[in-house]
Amino acid sequence: FFFCVLMKRLFKGKAEEPEGVPIMGLPKEPPKIYSTVSAGDVATVQKYLAKKDLDPNTTEGHDEDTALIWAAYCGQPEIVKLLVEDERVDVNKTNFEGHTPLFYAVARNKAECVVQLLKSEKIDVHGVGIK
Repeated sequence: FFFCVLMKRLFKGKAEEPEGVPIMGLPKEPPKIYSTVSAGDVATVQKYLAKKDLDPNTTEGHDEDTALIWAAYCGQPEIVKLLVEDERVDVNKTNFEGHTPLFYAVARNKAECVVQLLKSEKIDVHGVGIK
């Protein structure tokens, strides 16, 4: 939770800055989808998803979380909805611990995220076939 709040404050209003603009003397890297997701930046997530060469199931970090797992974990229902509606997104993909986006939404009491996940016809509520 703390990290999600920190990311929201850190990236608030920063998503529209052009790539490569130096900040404090360091070259700016393009925003990663995970920081964008935790900040709740719907417009930037839409831009990412518009890129057809993007794999929205890419994992990041030692936990191997996907953008959808991270959105459910941080309680970002609008972003969960965007990701669930994208045909390329595997709504049942697990992270390193074997947890799905639905697991995190339920475990962290993110009811709006649970609702968005359950709208997917592909969601496996019983965990059958999930590795």
